[in-house]
Amino acid sequence: MPLLTWLDHCRSTDAPGLEATTEIPLKRWLLLTVALVLPVFPVLAQQDTATHRVAGAAPSKLRVYLDCNYCDFDFVRTEVTFVDYVRDRQSAQVHILVTNQPTGGGGTEFTLTFIGLRQFATLSDTLKYNSPAAA
Repeated sequence: MPLLTWLDHCRSTDAPGLEATTEIPLKRWLLLTVALVLPVFPVLAQQDTATHRVAGAAPSKLRVYLDCNYCDFDFVRTEVTFVDYVRDRQSAQVHILVTNQPTGGGGTEFTLTFIGLRQFATLSDTLKYNSPAAA
């Protein structure tokens, strides 16, 4: 039902004898305002993010230092391509320390410790994975 038809329907269904002259124009004004303003907010939000980018510049990748003695670095670099791997820890934004230890059931527990550096210095996280025993 179109908006104006719905408003006319509201006017005709008001209780008999009640003055609806101030209520209906207020409803109409409010609904028209909401109907016209709400669709603009997503457009403004999209324009806001676009203004922060430099024209023609690709977004910079996160610089990561991978600290792992037994990892296949070529495989990791091939599979995880959304970061830049650095060889110097001082130039990294995130230091990933990978450790492992045997578990009591014959498996291995892998621990990935993410240490934030530079602008991420206040952030850190740890992920653990337990692999089952080899058959």
